[in-house]
Amino acid sequence: MKQTDASKPEKREKRKGIGWIVLAVLLLAAAVGGYYAYNRYYLPEKHYAEALELMNAGQYPEAAEAFEAMDGYKDSATGLTESRYRYALQLMEEKRYSEAREIFTGLGGYQNSADWLEKIPVFQYNEAVALMEAGDYRGAYQLFSETEGIGSTPEHIETCLAEITLEDAYEAALSLKNNGRYEEAAEAFRAIGDYRDCAEQVEACIYAGKDVIYEHALSLLSSGNVVEGFELLVPLKGHRDSGETADRYFEQYQQEKLTDANVEDNGYLYFGSYEQDNDPDNGPEPIKWLVLKKDGNDALLISQYGLDCMPYHSAWKKTSWKDCSVRKWLNGAFLKAAFSTAEQERILKETVSAHTNPRAGFVKQGQDTKDRVFLLSVKEAESQFTPYTRRPCGATAYAIAQGLQTSDTNMVDDKPTCWWMLRTLAYSRETVTNVDLFGNIDYRYGSVAAKYAVRPSIRIRLGS
Repeated sequence: MKQTDASKPEKREKRKGIGWIVLAVLLLAAAVGGYYAYNRYYLPEKHYAEALELMNAGQYPEAAEAFEAMDGYKDSATGLTESRYRYALQLMEEKRYSEAREIFTGLGGYQNSADWLEKIPVFQYNEAVALMEAGDYRGAYQLFSETEGIGSTPEHIETCLAEITLEDAYEAALSLKNNGRYEEAAEAFRAIGDYRDCAEQVEACIYAGKDVIYEHALSLLSSGNVVEGFELLVPLKGHRDSGETADRYFEQYQQEKLTDANVEDNGYLYFGSYEQDNDPDNGPEPIKWLVLKKDGNDALLISQYGLDCMPYHSAWKKTSWKDCSVRKWLNGAFLKAAFSTAEQERILKETVSAHTNPRAGFVKQGQDTKDRVFLLSVKEAESQFTPYTRRPCGATAYAIAQGLQTSDTNMVDDKPTCWWMLRTLAYSRETVTNVDLFGNIDYRYGSVAAKYAVRPSIRIRLGS
């Protein structure tokens, strides 16, 4: 049967559609083939070339990462190993021995990795010695810890640890100083000892601490708080103009301090002046007194420190409080030197009893006296200082310069403690009682001709 003319165009369109489909399939196949070829051949080769370029440029960690990502393409495994090896060599040049060791260990026997592993401890040891000599004890310690006993490693480790301990203590002290905790910082620097600039740091902390107190004292004085401001200034003498400022306020201080309201048992006050810092050029210092007992309108005082040094009597022979040379000095030269006319008018004449020595009642103590300045008796020293731990007495620099012997370890207010005399005779009229470095009373053996600290007592009138 013959095809009609109408069916011919239809067949042509059908053949044309099939052609387009075939073309599309061919193009798709070509694209897929090209994509496959690109990823299978061109791209890995490109990455390989880039990895080689990184390695040749000395970028070994990046090269190793690139070779590792190729998953066995060509000789990328060799490139990976070589990159790591070269990087290990670079680390050796940079003295990063621990990192180099880790890489060489992972390389097995590649090239001379095993030789390098044997050499690394020696390199580390030599570098550690150099670091230690340069003062980098932490870096040296880290390296010595990995040298496995080469050379004098144990001794060097001990040295490094000792220095690191000092460094840590120094930094801690410096932190205290930077935070304004000057007293603690000074103690910390002092405890470190002869290390770096610790001595200078102690002085700097002391100065800074005094400066804080000085500024606070001036603020108190300017606000009308003379008593507290003055009492802060007196111990600062020598720091800036604290001594001169205290001198200007001394009379006003006494007028305000010596009232019933401002004087309390076991409190302190400043009254009179006497050389204490052993620097006569800067004048005498205000005397600090401990208030032993307030009794109505008067108060019994004893100097806080040993002010001078002398024997109880000028010769080793029988004597008593009434006849001894120290009593004459206290009520003569000392009274005139230490107190102004106005201050002397406040000092009351006291009946000074010839109290018996409780451990030597057979020794005659002589007669009662009337004195303005005196020493405590054994009975008074026992009753007025409770507990006895309050009896130790610090010595002034001036008293020490006069020959007073002091403790090497015991301190009161940063002053070494000393033996100080009482007025009661001991086991004979050639001996006198005294208080030792720790506050214990010696009832028996002190020679009247031996030198002790003089710690005067007075009774003063309070009020205007």
